[in-house]
Amino acid sequence: MIKICEYCKKEFKTPKSKRKFCGRECYKKYIDKNKDTFTSELKPIKECVYCGKKFPANINALYCSKKCGYGAEYGKRRIIVSSEEKEIKIKVCEYCGKTFEYLSHERKYCSLKCGVKHNTIKKREKHIPAIKTLYQRSCQYCGKYFETYISTQIFCCKACNVATNRLRAKQVLITPFPVDFTYTKNCGFCGEVFETRKSYKRFCKDECRSKYFVSKKSKKRREEIEKIRRICKNCGKEFTIQHIRQIYCKNLCLVQYHSREGAKEFVKIMRQHREKVNKGEI
Repeated sequence: MIKICEYCKKEFKTPKSKRKFCGRECYKKYIDKNKDTFTSELKPIKECVYCGKKFPANINALYCSKKCGYGAEYGKRRIIVSSEEKEIKIKVCEYCGKTFEYLSHERKYCSLKCGVKHNTIKKREKHIPAIKTLYQRSCQYCGKYFETYISTQIFCCKACNVATNRLRAKQVLITPFPVDFTYTKNCGFCGEVFETRKSYKRFCKDECRSKYFVSKKSKKRREEIEKIRRICKNCGKEFTIQHIRQIYCKNLCLVQYHSREGAKEFVKIMRQHREKVNKGEI
C-alpha cells in the first residue's frame, strides 16, 4: 500500500491502512506544530489536582503522572474528599510509646519499623516455652556473667563464639599430627599386616579394595543365579546356570549346535547356487 506523509508529503509503502506518517520524526514534528488543535481534537486539557499542571487527559484522569498520584494518596498534601466524616485521632504507639495522628482506619504503630520490630519479638516469644527458667552462667571466653533462657548456651555473645573457634583452629595448625605415629592393621581381603597413618583404612592396596567389593556383589549375584535352572538347547538336559545368558550346559553343546546350523546354511547356499546354474543365470 502506497501513502503520502501528512508532514513531509512524501510517498512511502506500508502494510497498515491507518498509518499517516513516514517515520517517527515526522510524527513528532507534526505534533509540535499543531499542539493546540491536536490535543483539543483527541483529548481534553485538564489541570492536575496535585501539582496544578495542564495536561491532555482522559475523562476520569485527575493527575498528570504516577508521581502526583502517589503523592496525593500518601504524601503530606493528601486530598481528603470527606473531611467531616474522617476525623483525625491521636494514638500511642504500642512499641516505642510515641503519640501519632491517624484517620478513621485503625493503626497500632507510628511507623513501619516499629511494627516489624514488635512482630519479631512476638514470634520469638512463641518459640520460648511457657515456663521460663533463667540460667546464670559465666562466658567461657571473656568470663562475664550473663542470663539466658537457653540451657545449652555457653558464650555471652556471637563475637566470643567466633573468637574461640579461631583459637581452636590455630591450635590445630600449631600442633599437627605426629609424623612417626602409625596404625598396624590387617587387610580386609587378603589378611596381610600393614602400617598406615589413616585410622579408617581397611585394605593394604587398591587392588584388594576393588576385589573385595566385586566379590561382595558377585556373592549375592551367584546366590540368585544358582536358584535358576534351564534346559540345554542342544541336548535337552536340565542344568544350573552360572550366568544369566547361559543357554547350553557345556561348551561341546554350544559347538555342536552352531556347527549344525552352519552346515544347514552352507547346504542352502549351495542349493541356491545350483538352481541359478541350471536356469542359466550364472
